[in-house]
Amino acid sequence: MSTLLYFRDAKRRLAPYAAPIGVALNLLLLWLIIKKSTPTMKNFKKVLLLTCISELTFSAINFVFVFVRS
Repeated sequence: MSTLLYFRDAKRRLAPYAAPIGVALNLLLLWLIIKKSTPTMKNFKKVLLLTCISELTFSAINFVFVFVRS
């Protein structure tokens, strides 16, 4: 089996487990950014929120397409 097919098979087997974990951890991170950020992190808070929301979006899309494809 070629290396590409090996990685594709591994991704297909791990995605149903990794996608929900990614969504859950991104939701936890979003909550932490909103509730636990200090006022001195005001400038970084915007960057963290945008990064977290984009990662949450990609994790959710991956989660949906894993189950649609199965």
